[in-house]
Amino acid sequence: MSDAVKVGFVPFSAASRGILVVFCDDALKLGAASRKALGPAANTIKRAAAANQFKGKSGSVLDILAPEGIKAQRLIVVGAGKPSDLKEKDFLKFGGVIAGRLNAASDAVTIAAELPDGAMQPDQAAAIASGIRLRAYRFDRYKTKKKDGENGGLRADVSIAVGDVAAARKAFAPESHVVDGVIIARELVNEPPNVLFPIEFARRASQLKKVGVNVEVLDVKAMTKLGMGALLGVGQGSRQDSRIVVMRWNGGKKGTAPIAFIRAAKNAGLRTFDAWAHHPYPTSPNLPPTQKVRYPNVVLLTLPTFEKDLKTFFHRSVPVWITEYGHETKPPDPHGVSYATQSKYAVQALNIAKNDPNVQMFIWFVFHDTTGNPWQSGLFTSGGSQKPAYDAFGAVARLTDGTTFNVKAGTSPRITMYVPYLGYYSDPGAQIGMTYTVTENGRRLAVAQPVVTLGADDSITFVANFKPEKGHTYTVTTVANEVNGHSETRSALVRAS
Repeated sequence: MSDAVKVGFVPFSAASRGILVVFCDDALKLGAASRKALGPAANTIKRAAAANQFKGKSGSVLDILAPEGIKAQRLIVVGAGKPSDLKEKDFLKFGGVIAGRLNAASDAVTIAAELPDGAMQPDQAAAIASGIRLRAYRFDRYKTKKKDGENGGLRADVSIAVGDVAAARKAFAPESHVVDGVIIARELVNEPPNVLFPIEFARRASQLKKVGVNVEVLDVKAMTKLGMGALLGVGQGSRQDSRIVVMRWNGGKKGTAPIAFIRAAKNAGLRTFDAWAHHPYPTSPNLPPTQKVRYPNVVLLTLPTFEKDLKTFFHRSVPVWITEYGHETKPPDPHGVSYATQSKYAVQALNIAKNDPNVQMFIWFVFHDTTGNPWQSGLFTSGGSQKPAYDAFGAVARLTDGTTFNVKAGTSPRITMYVPYLGYYSDPGAQIGMTYTVTENGRRLAVAQPVVTLGADDSITFVANFKPEKGHTYTVTTVANEVNGHSETRSALVRAS
């Protein structure tokens, strides 16, 4: 692996070595620790910036050789731009910018991970470390002729000065594995085919067994048995035999938290997505949905804590989709629970999900048992008979329309509901009469009868005439009708925060 840059974290009090890197904003302001490390050399930055028209723009660099007043061989000033415009992805970019300024002579580098208003957050410092490693990657294994002045690959020992060393190391731990994966992928892509032929690829892929990946290699005999004629036909054009590598990852070790994946995904650039999908099964099939576990394990009762972490990472309330949940029954599964217990657990699970303001979807897996299917959690048996859980689950499900609005307290909420039945009989733009009722714990708070317009997506929208209180949950029920006499009832939950 061509990755010769070592990155570590040190406190701000540690003495700088070799090249010193600091950050400034668009007004050339530095952080307190950076000013202390620079001493009188801070004035050198102002003079050099004026001479080089350096304005501190995000990602711009001011490179000063042999700066006066400090022992550093070079002083690199990285512009962070306007503080209010900083985005999380910028820190990964800053790491790449810094690595781009290093060369084979850059033995030691100290980076002050600090902005004018204080030390960078641990995940921001970790992103800089990731950016350095990613940018420093080179594939020169087969390069024999160097250009004039070229001294070979980058070799550097980078120390990132931070406010909390332990927190920075913890934040970087999962990110370093993501970087390792990227570098492995780059190595595989860059290798020439006379080196990375199928058998060699299979050998390298098999090394992933060490980290828990299930790796299965199919040789020509196995592929022939499976009828993979098209793939074998392509392989016949090569002197090297064909191979297929099947890799399966069934999750980390027991107790591994999904928050590690979220942190890695965010630092890898994830910003926009619809929802977090999760299967919050208890740790054992026989245990109830109310099982208590220690966070960061995520089951139904620890979902709220996980949702708070999601909000911290992505600065918004993230919808949660429970795309799979269920309890097997005995019979037919010997490890399942009784029919009565399944019925009880189904009601508990759905009520927990229904009362969570961030859960927008709940799918019971599966609806109908099937002969030959090893998972037998259906609400119907394989013979078509209802289990008791069918009626119990349905009784709770019928109370929930599936629509939840999280609204601002003190402001009359804007409600959108979908009436596809009315859309079948009326065209978009048709006038829809309606009666809506707002209740809280059975107490009626508001009733009104507005006339609204049917949308092109079969929706109706209205402003409910009440002001929700913070922390309260309300039910809005509408009875809508169109000119031909057809009516449709819909309900939604409104939660104020």
